[in-house]
Amino acid sequence: MNETTSLTARRRSERISARHIGHAMIALTEVIRKPLNMPEVRRSKQRPYRRDALKEELAALEENDTFKLVDAPENDLVLDNTVQFRVKVGSDGAITRYNARVCARGDRQVYEIQYLETYAPVAAPATVRVFLVLVAKFNLHVRQGDVPPAYVKAELRERVFKRQVKGFEKAGHEQKIRRLRKALYGLKQAGRAWHMDIDRFLKSLGLNTARASTTRATRVEEILLALSRQYAVKDLGTPDQFL
Repeated sequence: MNETTSLTARRRSERISARHIGHAMIALTEVIRKPLNMPEVRRSKQRPYRRDALKEELAALEENDTFKLVDAPENDLVLDNTVQFRVKVGSDGAITRYNARVCARGDRQVYEIQYLETYAPVAAPATVRVFLVLVAKFNLHVRQGDVPPAYVKAELRERVFKRQVKGFEKAGHEQKIRRLRKALYGLKQAGRAWHMDIDRFLKSLGLNTARASTTRATRVEEILLALSRQYAVKDLGTPDQFL
């Protein structure tokens, strides 16, 4: 009668002991904490990955013809840089990629000189949720894509200058600055410039805003191919998460 079974055996707590919690929290912080500036990057254990990500970002901006090197103007305001460091994680929470994004200090821009209109419409969260509900209800096939990076695909009309990223200046041209040819993250008008660019392109493909359409599957493939050629859209496959 005293035989122990799986139902009568004493349960052991699976909680982490209090004396180990501090170490667990420190380890978590070191893995996911995002550096706020270059000095923090240099002190980070992920420094090689962060620096490589920044080099990759600068190379992509060069290839995209986002800016050109020029001599510093006498009377024009030159914007500073800021760099955002991020990580991409998979659906399981594991880090899949280190990213760096070079941004302009848009908070220093002068109205009517370096920017005018800034409004850009975005999809309302409720609209996206309704779309996903319809997808689930009617068992529709969905794929998602990403434009990397979207804003720097749009032409910039205004005259805007920014400094080179400190520590990553062009060899032999350290004293020169960049004149922006295309929109850059951080600029007040960047979102609007991107919206106007892709809106104009989609309309050239025969698409219209907020209008029902009986588009055929072959037409969908043509549109996706055109978007890929114009903006180098990454096919992210079937969505398993939505941020």
